Amino acid sequence: EMDASSEVSRSDPLESCTNAGEVLTLKVSRLVFDQTRRAQLLKTSSQNDIVEEIFSSLVSPIDLEIRRLITQNGTTTSENKAVDKNSPSTLLQSDRSHHPRMHSHGDQMYLYYYELMADHFAKNTSEAEEFKKCSRGLWSNVLFPGIFTMLLYKTFLPAGKSWENEVDGQEAVVSESSSSDKFSQLQNFNVFIKGASRLFSYDEDINQFTFAPIFEFMMNDILLNPDNSNISFQGFRSLLGSISRFYLYYDLDFELQTFINDICNIYGELIENNLLRPDEKNSPTKTRRIHKKVVEILVDEITLQIKEIKDANSLEKMLGKLRILKYVNMNKLTKNRIQILLNSYLSPGGPFFPPRAVRKMARKVMEFLFPRGKRVRLVIHSLFRLLHPFYWPFSLTHWIFTNCVIFVRLILGHNEDPKVKSRQDKPSSQALRVIAWPIKTTASIYRQTRSAVWKRISQTFWPSKRKY
Repeated sequence: EMDASSEVSRSDPLESCTNAGEVLTLKVSRLVFDQTRRAQLLKTSSQNDIVEEIFSSLVSPIDLEIRRLITQNGTTTSENKAVDKNSPSTLLQSDRSHHPRMHSHGDQMYLYYYELMADHFAKNTSEAEEFKKCSRGLWSNVLFPGIFTMLLYKTFLPAGKSWENEVDGQEAVVSESSSSDKFSQLQNFNVFIKGASRLFSYDEDINQFTFAPIFEFMMNDILLNPDNSNISFQGFRSLLGSISRFYLYYDLDFELQTFINDICNIYGELIENNLLRPDEKNSPTKTRRIHKKVVEILVDEITLQIKEIKDANSLEKMLGKLRILKYVNMNKLTKNRIQILLNSYLSPGGPFFPPRAVRKMARKVMEFLFPRGKRVRLVIHSLFRLLHPFYWPFSLTHWIFTNCVIFVRLILGHNEDPKVKSRQDKPSSQALRVIAWPIKTTASIYRQTRSAVWKRISQTFWPSKRKY
């Protein structure tokens, strides 16, 4: 009987809706609820299929005709409601037109279904709370934290406090929650941060900006919101870590120094109480120490994320964006961490085995950030390259041939950058194969001979002790 009454209550709003945008939103909401409840009753394999279906449905882009229907019916912005040009949401919508992923879509507000559903759950907080309760059984699924974040990122605020939305024009009220409510809020907050990190990593792996609205909202409306300065230190550290990891990737035309100053101004007291020693709290350089602590957290998260990047193009772009750190005041420990990161991408071997484009970008960034000692590093790097006779002939051959191509193109008067297109030209690649063939053949013969000789020696002096 309860299920039947709930179905009737859900069908009533759908039948009473005359707006096409609201009908679409309620249908998608009902589909998400039904599939979520169904997935919890199934085994792991079937459950994964349903969760993947929900994820792909929310990430799929909205058709242009449906988007026009939504905007014409006034679901994105109400005609009767006065719009404040200085409000964070209005500025956020206007800033999104400058993002790379917006260039081919114009000024439409909703590009993906998860944005439409996030606004729906932000307006209907009762449905958001119901979804939090009915989805607890799927938190262990790999993809579900991302779904949780996509649907509820506009209703989520830091753990430890519960914010009630405006009701009947009244102001927002901050109320202390009980211990059980705080624990459930902390669990929801952890799932939210985990899902956001996975979504941003997914964007970075495929070199897209699908979840840029979530990143913008987390940075502007949650982290940089002065009203959230009373959150717990764990919540602040998790938020700052998630934003710092992908700050350089999304590149929102927001100056890094301004971002660091805003963090210090909003959360200065929180950082002072949890990260500074007692003697540092009373020192005249307290503000500078707080600034360096924020920079240290930022650089640590950026370096950790760069080490996890698998795509060579994304890695090259992220290393190039490290140039922005030149204008940030850092201590020696933070500078050493950046140098260690760049040094690991300068050599062609392990542990990362970077391609030539990544090594070249790492060398340029190293010379830009740390110009002092450039020649000494070059000499040491060249000497260590001589210890690997299998790799340096390829690099020497590539360098000679690239410079010959540059010289020929300059004589012929070509204006294109030969360094960029020399690797993609078929004649140059074929010539490199011809030149490198004797070296590869000799190396393979040497390896086979060495393995055969070593196998013969081991069988002679250390025979097997097996009894057949």
